[in-house]
Amino acid sequence: MLSTRRGVLELLSGAGIGALAGCTGDDGGGADGETPTEEPAPGTPTGESTPGTRTRTPTATPRWDAGVIRAMSFNIRYDSPTDDPPWSDRRERVVDAIDGVEPDVVGLQEALPHQLSYLRDNLDGYDWYGVGRYGGDDGEHTPVGWRSDRFEAVDRGTFWLSGTPDEPGSVSWGVDLPRIASWVDLASGNDTRFRVYSTHFSHVSAEARANSSTLLRERIEDRSLDGQMSVLLGDFNMEPDSTAHQELTRSVIVDARQVAAEVEGPEGTFQEGLGSGAPGRRIDYVFLPVNVSVARFRTLAPAETLRSDHLPVVADIDRDAIEDTFG
Repeated sequence: MLSTRRGVLELLSGAGIGALAGCTGDDGGGADGETPTEEPAPGTPTGESTPGTRTRTPTATPRWDAGVIRAMSFNIRYDSPTDDPPWSDRRERVVDAIDGVEPDVVGLQEALPHQLSYLRDNLDGYDWYGVGRYGGDDGEHTPVGWRSDRFEAVDRGTFWLSGTPDEPGSVSWGVDLPRIASWVDLASGNDTRFRVYSTHFSHVSAEARANSSTLLRERIEDRSLDGQMSVLLGDFNMEPDSTAHQELTRSVIVDARQVAAEVEGPEGTFQEGLGSGAPGRRIDYVFLPVNVSVARFRTLAPAETLRSDHLPVVADIDRDAIEDTFG
């Protein structure tokens, strides 16, 4: 059975895909370069949205009709009382960044309940799903948002990046706080179905990042064997030449930036401590199936007044390729 599974995965991955997976080397992530993640804070439940208060400015050519599905990942930075600028000053710029991109699907990281509530109220046309890191409403969420006029959620869930992934609040591999992956299965009117994950890997433990990569890769492999597509979004706290990156991309998914037909914006995505300097490490990603093409990958340039300590990343996925392979 193992040899059969390996053979199927090799066929799914295609020839020469190992060259896209990054070099073997020491893990580039670590505690250096990331602000500590938030402690849990009480807040409001996360659920599907009602229409917000902002008005969306339509584009001349709707992106669905343009033949792409636009996926965005954005670590919005948790609301820390010591931040300068604080969340109260940053939050409108976060909304403007998402509004300006108009993603079809978006994965957020470090969203505390009151931050997510603000975004739900001020981003018109999106439904949301996510839970807190402890299994309730408290603490960091890694929510998934989707355009409610284009997709219907048919299933959803959350698991923990640990040795016991179905146990809420579980930790393993030397991490300091529970880490989660939330996911939503989406269906469109033309019967295209796919799963979107949003996650946030540990910044403390290289072992945890590698094992989290294995956990996610194996789940995505299982879906690929059943002919089901997955899009993986997140802050992975790993660099492209890291062990964790290689582990994640060893079979059926690839780093969208590395295979995109066009690439725009800075390579680095992390700005230490809301600093004003050039972005440093590339630790935010979109991962896609190896047999789905990416028309464009973009990292948004730093805002003149910072919105977060991470830059949003965006991939335009070829909708026809999705329908041909997974429709």
